[in-house]
Amino acid sequence: MRTLLVILTLSSQLICAALEFESKLVEVHTAADAQKATIDFKFSNIGEEPVFISHIDPDCDCLTIQAAGGTTLPDKRIRYRPGESGTIRSTFKIGNNKRQIDQTVLVWLTGDPKGKPSIQLHARIHVPAVITMTARSLKWELGSKPLR
Repeated sequence: MRTLLVILTLSSQLICAALEFESKLVEVHTAADAQKATIDFKFSNIGEEPVFISHIDPDCDCLTIQAAGGTTLPDKRIRYRPGESGTIRSTFKIGNNKRQIDQTVLVWLTGDPKGKPSIQLHARIHVPAVITMTARSLKWELGSKPLR
């Protein structure tokens, strides 16, 4: 039983290792008035066997995901043959978010357990603040209590 568990663990790691991403953390900088940010995760199948992406999920509804490259099969899985490249594009709706925003994209390969995707991709969006204010001085009457 223990041997079977070790074999299954190693085989799932080998399948995951076949998709090599340029980076699993992609950072983008947007304009202060941008309404959306697009993040591309580029990868290649460096293994000797096809890899099948069964589904891709964002961690919030503010992200939309599209996969490019490979072959979409009738069951909606995407096959990437050895040497084939692809891109997972996530588009983030910025809305009122400002400063640094971190989002995660979860990628399930065929055979992954329901709650354990093989791949986690991280998008970091930097949105500059339009206005920042800092106090230049503080007026405080002698003997008065501090304001809270």
